[in-house]
Amino acid sequence: MPKKWLPLEANPDVMNAFAHELGLSPSLAFHDVYGFDDDLLEFIPEPCVAVLMLFPLTPRTESVAGVDAPAPDAVSSVWFARQTVSNACGTMGVIHAALNAKDAVVPGSRLESLRAACEGSDPDARARVIENDDALEAAHVCASTEGQSAVPNADEVIDLHFVALVERDGGVWELDGRKPAPVYHGATTGSGLLRDAVPVIRKYMEAAEGSIHFNAIALAASLDA
Repeated sequence: MPKKWLPLEANPDVMNAFAHELGLSPSLAFHDVYGFDDDLLEFIPEPCVAVLMLFPLTPRTESVAGVDAPAPDAVSSVWFARQTVSNACGTMGVIHAALNAKDAVVPGSRLESLRAACEGSDPDARARVIENDDALEAAHVCASTEGQSAVPNADEVIDLHFVALVERDGGVWELDGRKPAPVYHGATTGSGLLRDAVPVIRKYMEAAEGSIHFNAIALAASLDA
């Protein structure tokens, strides 16, 4: 039977404690994105290296699609793993964000060990490494009991999902471990990843039809560094 974890709360404090325990560089931290107009985006420190997006799973959000990549092998530069553990999308988002950002991982950390264990593997093999990583599971379980929300029952059906938006080689990519491969959303503009991610986020917001269960968290420079 596939493993099933408790979900992570969409809370930067929870995700920062969890990600830094795994080995995210102290120069980076997760920040709430309060809105997508330029004046609100200015509150996020630069550089922004990834965005985690939480949205409700509905037929409309499931139909949001990307565009054709500029070259068939463009996806090869993106670090991507499939998700085989139920409710692990928050952890998958943290992993995808950290392992696709430059200098985001502390040497000798859990994240560096995970990357080394997955070297040369395809997304399905990487999923098996993650599923069998007892230390990662223990850290996730600890983080899932933190935060302000009541911890759901392990058997409760969760209809919210995290994905990561990252930049690799001049493109914006959506990383959703339920899908067979990264989804390309177009070339970067030079305005920074956060602003380049906004059109993707707006597509999901429109598809979510005003749902309050929508959140964006930026992985960007730490205010404490």
